[in-house]
Amino acid sequence: MASGNQLEFAIGDVSFKMNPVQGTNDFHIGETLVTQALWKSVMGTNIKTGMLKIFVPELLTSLLDGASNEVDAFVMKYVFYKSIVPEMVETLTAKGVDFGDLKSNGFVVPEVDLMGLGITDAEFESMVGDVPRDFPAEDFVGMFDDLNEVQGDDFPIFFVSRDECQVFIDRLNDKLASQLDGKRFAFPTEAEWEYAAKGGQAGQGCDYSGSNDIESVAWYSANSGEMPHPVAKLQCNELGLYDMNGNVWEWCADMDGTDCVIRGGSSAEGAEDCRIAARSTYRTDKLDANELKMIGFRLALR
Repeated sequence: MASGNQLEFAIGDVSFKMNPVQGTNDFHIGETLVTQALWKSVMGTNIKTGMLKIFVPELLTSLLDGASNEVDAFVMKYVFYKSIVPEMVETLTAKGVDFGDLKSNGFVVPEVDLMGLGITDAEFESMVGDVPRDFPAEDFVGMFDDLNEVQGDDFPIFFVSRDECQVFIDRLNDKLASQLDGKRFAFPTEAEWEYAAKGGQAGQGCDYSGSNDIESVAWYSANSGEMPHPVAKLQCNELGLYDMNGNVWEWCADMDGTDCVIRGGSSAEGAEDCRIAARSTYRTDKLDANELKMIGFRLALR
């Protein structure tokens, strides 16, 4: 069941529905909530930009250089355990703090609206149908037995480059500018995506978005025929979001070197690669015919 009031925007017969994701100020290492007070008690000082540049420069230096809020800049970045001050973890462990399995990541996510569904064929066509596709449908021939089984108005768009998605987003923002009250559609950050996939504050700590039973929430290699399926045919998560795992990978805003982060897995992946925690990357400019991934996207509004 979705929480809060769903927002809906329409262009002709095509509607874009957004589910509110209530923000969190929590920052965790493993299962442990890290507050300013806890940090200070261990490290002897508050979290400061200069400290963070020393501790995790490979992840944060470029972000912090342009940040207006040093704490938000820290926690909004997807931060892996191995990049979190090892001395702090060792000190807290010695004091008896249980960090669980240390697979969790720490981040803060402000309030954001996220599409309950990935962008569909119909929605994509409504905005950029006049733009030649990087990997057009006729190139799918031979990849699937019947193209009608993987395409249709309620199927997720896939085999779409990040640049093509950005054209869609730019046009959508222009078309709906008068309705957005100063907000803009964009790719979700990796932190926003993962927090929403976990069900936000209502999350139950499941391996997959909405359940520990992958069959009930995700199209993956064992139940999909390795083909995408129409959106919202399986169970949603605690926030009313469908298909956060499996079906098609989803572009995020974050970069990893020269490639862009993708999350969620796809119908061609095994269960391990469709977990909430799984991630991958892909080039941003165009699809590589020799290394295709079924990538689509959903929108954030902030």
